[in-house]
Amino acid sequence: MDQDQDEWIRELLRRRDVEDRDLAAAEKRHKERTDAIDVLLRAAGWINGAHVDGPRKKTTVMVDANVLVVANRTTRDYVKRALADAGKPMKMSDVVDAVKDLGAPASEVTVRTVLAKMLKAGQITRPERGMYGLPEQPAGPDPEVAHFLEKVEERAKETPEDNED
Repeated sequence: MDQDQDEWIRELLRRRDVEDRDLAAAEKRHKERTDAIDVLLRAAGWINGAHVDGPRKKTTVMVDANVLVVANRTTRDYVKRALADAGKPMKMSDVVDAVKDLGAPASEVTVRTVLAKMLKAGQITRPERGMYGLPEQPAGPDPEVAHFLEKVEERAKETPEDNED
């Protein structure tokens, strides 16, 4: 009877461990969801149960793997996205247009100011005058150098090669 009782107690302890793990997982999911709801409320202008003037920033809500993800996009985020989508350095006016096309609620002056701040912080590069890109984007050859290389290649094709030794 002692052996049966020991097995029964071990089984009860195992079940208790399983229940504790399930409870911990449920508490974690509950915390993630209530935190997401709190972020949404703050974004909508509710702070500590009281409504204030309105949303603080434009908020995008996405559902990812059954969890609410809230992203407050800044103008810097829109600039990075515009430059990444282009895949190459862009003129300032093109960056401004691309940021507006992405739906950023920013004026031209704001985008220009953010570009200057991002450049100073090293988040973007200026490979040549008036062009902005992400640090990992290649700048491409200087137009004068590219033109010179084209001319050299053309002349190399025009002159016959001597194959005699």
